[in-house]
Amino acid sequence: MSKDKTYRYIEPVQIRFNDIDGQQHVNNGIYQQYYDIGRAGYLTQISGTEYQTGGKSIVVASVQTDFLQPIFLHDKVQVETRVSKIGNKSITMEQRITAIDSGEVKSTCTTIFVGFNYDEQSSIKIPEDLRSMINAYEKGR
Repeated sequence: MSKDKTYRYIEPVQIRFNDIDGQQHVNNGIYQQYYDIGRAGYLTQISGTEYQTGGKSIVVASVQTDFLQPIFLHDKVQVETRVSKIGNKSITMEQRITAIDSGEVKSTCTTIFVGFNYDEQSSIKIPEDLRSMINAYEKGR
């Protein structure tokens, strides 16, 4: 279990046989799927339901992933997620994959989201409902 209480949202991830590559560890392309699970879970947690993705919402503008330690088939890992910054038009989400038993950080990921109007296909300010939900949730850490 993570000892860093600033990551309030924690999602265990089941490693599947198909996630493993020829070097017998989780393929680098799979890590982003794990981070997607954490992102979706975080948004569901803060909103109480699946967060609306159409209309006025957010889209991913940038993803930076660092691979620190390999993950193997029988490892028990979790994705920890937090929002570290909310700007006028962007949100910075920080995530990491950690070993459940030791807390060892296996990988880190920083994602930048931008506000987006799907109907007009243009960037917008971060929707106030989302900003409020994130602020309320992150205040509790």
